[in-house]
Amino acid sequence: LCPVELMLHNFSGLVHLRYLCLGTSKSQMHLPLSISKFYHLRILYLDLWDGSCDLPKDMSNLAKLCHFYVPSDDQLHSGIYNVGKLKLLEELKMFQVNKKSEGFEPKQLEHLTKLRELGIYNLEKIDTVEEAAQAKLIEKKYLRRLTLDWDSKRSSVEPDVEAAVLESLQPHGDLQVLCIRGHGGPSCPTWLGDEFAVEALQSLFLDGVSWEVFPSLEKAWDLRELRFEDIARLKEFI
Repeated sequence: LCPVELMLHNFSGLVHLRYLCLGTSKSQMHLPLSISKFYHLRILYLDLWDGSCDLPKDMSNLAKLCHFYVPSDDQLHSGIYNVGKLKLLEELKMFQVNKKSEGFEPKQLEHLTKLRELGIYNLEKIDTVEEAAQAKLIEKKYLRRLTLDWDSKRSSVEPDVEAAVLESLQPHGDLQVLCIRGHGGPSCPTWLGDEFAVEALQSLFLDGVSWEVFPSLEKAWDLRELRFEDIARLKEFI
């Protein structure tokens, strides 16, 4: 057992533990293989973690986990197997779609209704509207920050299909911050254009999208920040 595993093994009787903070400055340190002895854990703080990013396979057994804090540029969130079981989780900064690997399919997001922040990556791996709809973003009424990311260099999906996928990823109207990156469709989704449906939107960041027609945002009354990066095909605003 590594020191952290040994420590948690010794503390396994703390069944009512609500907060756990792990930190290390040793890059070779690994997270414990199992942490689900702490079934009542509400907050897991790994913002100071500098070791291995391999999460325990039973991470999703922490059914009462609300907050999982990690460094802002870290990918720890993407390693949660069967994250859909963490129904009280409030932030999932990186969910990487992998349909070929059980436990990382789009349907994992369906029941995460408490999320306030969500980033969905590798969206180029979704090639049907039905799969995209499984995320049920429009039902996540607490969601305030959303990132939708396509790896345009790896995508083999037709532009019209990518457009339909994005259309099916419509968020709840109370969303405040939206980032869309690498989308290869021909235009913005209707929920951001003619049928503007994110009334509370305050910040919009578009990076590397292939849209020829962009939204006018005339109905975005609360918009305070608008950023474009790597936009090559911009012709007009609707």
